[in-house]
Amino acid sequence: MSARGASLKPPHSIGSHYNYMVPIDKKKTLEDYEIDFGFPQSAGRLVFSDGFITGKTKDIFNGSRSLRLGNLFASGAIAIALADLSTDTVTLCGIKSGHFTEIGMSNFDHLLLWAPSDTAPFVCMEAWAGLPDRIGHNKQLENKDAIRILTPGMEHTYSQHIKIG
Repeated sequence: MSARGASLKPPHSIGSHYNYMVPIDKKKTLEDYEIDFGFPQSAGRLVFSDGFITGKTKDIFNGSRSLRLGNLFASGAIAIALADLSTDTVTLCGIKSGHFTEIGMSNFDHLLLWAPSDTAPFVCMEAWAGLPDRIGHNKQLENKDAIRILTPGMEHTYSQHIKIG
């Protein structure tokens, strides 16, 4: 590696893009499913407009430990800073059926929940270490929110587990 290459400090971000079919049973509706965080939470969601972050809402949990699907995505995707949550594990579960998909995340910064519409046959639950630009961002990759920069020889480990039952 050249001397020039050795001084590089490459910025990076990473994220998953898994989606899960809901409802599983054709007799159920999205109202029969929730995303459970295990404990009562208090966290706002990042607000997106035209693909840019424009701000953050007040608490979306209101003392609850879960978010019911139904019309959860009427205002678009939900991105939550994992630092605002008291857990790094979330579970998509059928309230009546007991079907579940559990996702555990380690060393990620955000959780993204979304579906293309409230009638889509799937929900995405994604661990993210990186975010879209904020409105007015200077377009410098190293200045993006949640971007990581590793100096030569450094490592950063991300892990994610998925349990289905």
